[in-house]
Order: sequence, then C-alpha cells, then structure tokens
Amino acid sequence: SRSFTGIPQAGTFFWTDATGTGRTCSGSVVHSPGRSLVLSAGHCLKGYSGASPKRHLAFVPQFHDGLKPFGVFPVRDNGVYVPRQYYDLGARAGAEYDFAFAVTGPDKDGTSLEDAVGAVRLLTGTGYEHAPVRMIGYPAGAERPLECWSRTTAWVSDDPAEPGTFPRIPCDAFVGGTSGGPMLVPWFGGWAVVGVIGGYHTGGNTSQVSYSAVFGSATRALYRDATTGAVPAGPADR
Repeated sequence: SRSFTGIPQAGTFFWTDATGTGRTCSGSVVHSPGRSLVLSAGHCLKGYSGASPKRHLAFVPQFHDGLKPFGVFPVRDNGVYVPRQYYDLGARAGAEYDFAFAVTGPDKDGTSLEDAVGAVRLLTGTGYEHAPVRMIGYPAGAERPLECWSRTTAWVSDDPAEPGTFPRIPCDAFVGGTSGGPMLVPWFGGWAVVGVIGGYHTGGNTSQVSYSAVFGSATRALYRDATTGAVPAGPADR
C-alpha cells in the first residue's frame, strides 16, 4: 500500500455535534440520477441515520493534507440508507449486509457532489473474483489516503457468529478509518466499485487482509431506495 493524494471520487466523512468535530470512515461517489450519492459501509453510517441524528455527517471528496479541494457536502437529514437486515441482525450476524448509502446536499455554492467530482459506477451481481482491484481508504489520523492494487477472491467465513461468503483482498496497512473505502475496478475509461471495506469482522481482523460484503440484490434494492427518496430503514423500525 502507498499513501497518495487521492482521487476526486473517493473521500472521508466529517461528523459534527455539540462537542466538536471529527473524521470517520471512507466512501466513494457512485453515479445516481440525483447526482448526490455516497457509498460506504453499514457499520460506518448506521449511527447517523434518521431525521435528527445526534451527530451530523458531511462528505469531503479527496481530502488530503488538511485540504478540501472540492468543498464539503452535508449528508441530508433522513439521507442515510442502511439495509433493514443489518439493523435487525446486527454487525456480526448481518455482516453480509455491511454496505450503506448517504444522500448529500449541495456544497455552499449549490453544486451537487457528482457535478463537482464525477462518480464511479456501482456494479452488483458480479461475484467475488475481481482483478485488478484498486482499494482506497482513509486511515484514522493520517493526512492522506492509502491505495493498494490487488485482487479479490471468495472467502467463506470460519466464524459461525458471522456466517457468509465474502470478497477477500490482501493489502497491508488498511487500519481503522479505511472502512467504507471502495474496491474499484477499471471500467470504460473510469472506475466501477465492486465492494467496500467492511463485511466480515467489519473489514477484517488484521490490517493485512480486508473484506467486503458481496454486492447483489440487497445492494441493488438499497440503491433503489436511496435514489427514489424512499423512507430509510432505522434501528427502531420493526
């Protein structure tokens, strides 16, 4: 892995509450009709759901060295979409549903996120094996994101509390903070995203190997909800 200044379509989140502000997790801008959608991990975003979250989130594309080259895009109230199954099953039993979307508002100049930075294509139903894969994430406390070129393979969980089969990718130094970062494949002159750091053990037990939930019909359904303005699921819905 190497640190670099990033790409416009990947970034990190900043939270703000009564106590101050901080940085959390990673995400990528995925193409959507509303031109405002960020993909991340369920375990990253589930604490920010609802109409009046305790902490407010904003997405900062290509944050590096203290710079916010494309500005700040606030996540809309009721704009966090996490699968109902992830809330119901929890982070362990629901590891196969560890993905999420955040709908952003425009920056202070009124520019939408995708108009500012472009987007990557969301791919679902393409399975576990991808090569080459470019993985990007923002380690907690680091001034710059990391990138790693590798490949994904299918890995069957050996933990009965976290069942499932997950795309697995060897890349060193992907520590806390990189969660939600995209696993990208080259796609018609740009990039497509086939996974996000998360899933098994919310991304893995070590910084040398990362995991993702596999993107399939549940990912497509969540994308549809997020792009049509459906009421998002929440922890209290039953």
